[in-house]
Amino acid sequence: MPGKYKLISENNDIKAKFLGKIIDYKLNKIGFSTANDKYDFLIKFNYTVTDSREIKSAYSYTNPYGYTTTTFNNTKLYIKYLKIVIEDNKSNLLWESQSNEEGWCPNIISTSPELVVSIFQNFPNDSINVRREFNDYNAETSEIKSAFSDTNWSCQ
Repeated sequence: MPGKYKLISENNDIKAKFLGKIIDYKLNKIGFSTANDKYDFLIKFNYTVTDSREIKSAYSYTNPYGYTTTTFNNTKLYIKYLKIVIEDNKSNLLWESQSNEEGWCPNIISTSPELVVSIFQNFPNDSINVRREFNDYNAETSEIKSAFSDTNWSCQ
């Protein structure tokens, strides 16, 4: 399936531009090549970040003198969605996938390598309702983070 592609975003902001760079990187690793005029595939993507829910927690500590201190925390969670659609040059849908992540950080850039890797994990085959967990030692996400080493991947 690899060929020449044109990548466009349905979002028009700095985060979309950066996500486009990561998607470009992954597509080139798969074997696609960038083309802006004559292309075989039009690849569209968009992202959203929405409020999810709030987690309430409590932690109690009793000191050696018998006094107990209880701390209450409210943590707001967000869901980050990334969707990628591949069409041929006649606008026929060929493939689409989306990935999401729920966490306390509303910045989609911080988990963008994981979202992109999840989307392409079984490409071009179908994957429905596949759950994937990542850690700091995942080779695919580490490779992307190394390729964009000047990026701050923390939640800021």
